[in-house]
Amino acid sequence: MNAVHTLAEWVRPGAGTPVLVPESRACTMCEGFPCAAACPEPVLNVPEGPTWRLGVAKIVESRCLPFRGPECGACAGLCPSEVNALTMRRARPQIDPAECIGCGLCIQACPVKPSAIELEPLERGR
Repeated sequence: MNAVHTLAEWVRPGAGTPVLVPESRACTMCEGFPCAAACPEPVLNVPEGPTWRLGVAKIVESRCLPFRGPECGACAGLCPSEVNALTMRRARPQIDPAECIGCGLCIQACPVKPSAIELEPLERGR
């Protein structure tokens, strides 16, 4: 439940709104989504299905170690998606955007700073 933070007061617009910072703590999709229940404002809705889709992870190839030469694999095997949205092909991570739930576990595991994986928000209304 400690994965959700609020934006600082100096951040405008959006001050005080919930935000996921996967570099420091990814969403582990806790059973019952206690973050939604704990949120004082009704901005986090408990999903109707078994998972909560937060965004889509994207590989930044210019920062990802396997695309630059050395092997890594720190992000491999972490994806909680039923079909494993992150797979390794030729020792390089590949993300299936249709299956990624945006939990950020791969981002949290990345040893590169800034992370070689970024979380892109879903479009509004999706």
